Amino acid sequence: MHLVKTTCEELKMDMIPALFIDHGQHYDETYKMVDEIPKECSFKAIYARNDDALSKVKNNVIHVRASHIS
Repeated sequence: MHLVKTTCEELKMDMIPALFIDHGQHYDETYKMVDEIPKECSFKAIYARNDDALSKVKNNVIHVRASHIS
């Protein structure tokens, strides 16, 4: 983030948003950091999370049922 922030400042650009991909296995400290750093550094964090897929994860295994296999 420091490199991006410095480059944006040098080019007199607005800070670009950062994409946080939530795969459901982050530490609480990671979520806290993703909430705090954008406020401190004046940029937007975009959260990407697929709740439908994450609802199928149990004990680090994804359980899906194939409707058919070709």
